[in-house]
Amino acid sequence: MLSTARKPEGGFQFLSVAHLCAVWCAYQQANIQLADVRIWCAAQEMIARRCQLSASHHPRYRQEELKLLVGRGGSLTAALARLHTAGLLTWETTALTFPLHAAHTDDVFATMLAQIPNHQRRIPVPRRLLRFLAKDCSRVLLATTLGHLFRCLYYRQGQCRAEGFCKASWITQVFGVSERAVKTARHRLEALGFLQRTQTPHWVRNRYGQKMTINLQWDGAAGSVVVSSAAGSETAPPATPQPLEITPPDSHTELLSEKQYQQPADSRPTGLLSTLFAQARECLRSGTTLLEEPPLVLQPLTPAPVPVQSSSTSTPVVSPTPPPHLQHVLLRDLQDMKRLLRLYAQAIHAKLIGPSAAERLSFVALAHHVLHFKPVNPGGLFIQLLRQRHFDFITQEDEDRAHQRLKRYDYGDNHGFPRLAAA
Repeated sequence: MLSTARKPEGGFQFLSVAHLCAVWCAYQQANIQLADVRIWCAAQEMIARRCQLSASHHPRYRQEELKLLVGRGGSLTAALARLHTAGLLTWETTALTFPLHAAHTDDVFATMLAQIPNHQRRIPVPRRLLRFLAKDCSRVLLATTLGHLFRCLYYRQGQCRAEGFCKASWITQVFGVSERAVKTARHRLEALGFLQRTQTPHWVRNRYGQKMTINLQWDGAAGSVVVSSAAGSETAPPATPQPLEITPPDSHTELLSEKQYQQPADSRPTGLLSTLFAQARECLRSGTTLLEEPPLVLQPLTPAPVPVQSSSTSTPVVSPTPPPHLQHVLLRDLQDMKRLLRLYAQAIHAKLIGPSAAERLSFVALAHHVLHFKPVNPGGLFIQLLRQRHFDFITQEDEDRAHQRLKRYDYGDNHGFPRLAAA
């Protein structure tokens, strides 16, 4: 594959980096559609077809020719109107112009242009590539093609130089597409014969990217055939499901006769399950049935102490309840007002709630809400609601009940309020 030639096979059309970036930014901002990008590429091909006209001949542009280049139906008038509104194409019968003044004030355009090195140059885009993009151009394929044109195709000293380094991550950053999709599109361009990768050391690929060469002799006409075959071979057909082979229940009528690994360990009592299995296996071999329940052979090593029955007058021993703690809230902590207020003091110290009277009322109301809800783990639900400050779950009934509980705890059952001491 030639990496240097005077021009690509089939000729080329000079397109500036700014023009190509303006088209992509307009599409990315939904000012134009993908079909409009194809029409823009087809219009560039129409300009290249008339580059050899003399000054005495005036070109004429027809939409029928444009439709043949695009190869698809649809309203060309609406697409040309969108391109005209975006400031990318002005269609007239005797002239096609591609203005750029509208894109210079766009921040997205300026940001994209700043990421492209040497962006003030023109690119000798092969005309066969323009025709290919006009007929078959997806979003990621367009971004991948433009990225390799920016990094791998130059025109210097009257020669087209079609070699350079291009990273898939750079295309992802500049064009805003998926890196995995870029690699898939690059493989497709390689299958078409438009791109060819050069053997590159690993450290060079990590720093500069894969070295790629654009085929200046690429035959765009044969590309459509390769596209269909490559598109059909991208995804492998699903494998034919194989039925699961299950061993029939009567395949092994005779049990194994080996007694390997059946002996218990030394100096240990025989386990109950092991004994039962051993007896059942012997009965199956002999054809008899195990009718009697085998005696329990799992004996404790030391005799367990026999509990002494106390007299009927003795009081049962009640284990003391641990003090309340926020790390393990019990149901009793939410029911007992004294324990609940101890939890409230710990919550203030942990900065989960404030010391004001309103927050004290909200703390008790939240506990009443959990008790009314009756969850499986009331303490866990209470701590979860407290840590996430879900006091909005408290209803007016919960707050009234909490107010009554605090009143009974602070002033007793008579609901009286103590008088304030005189100053």
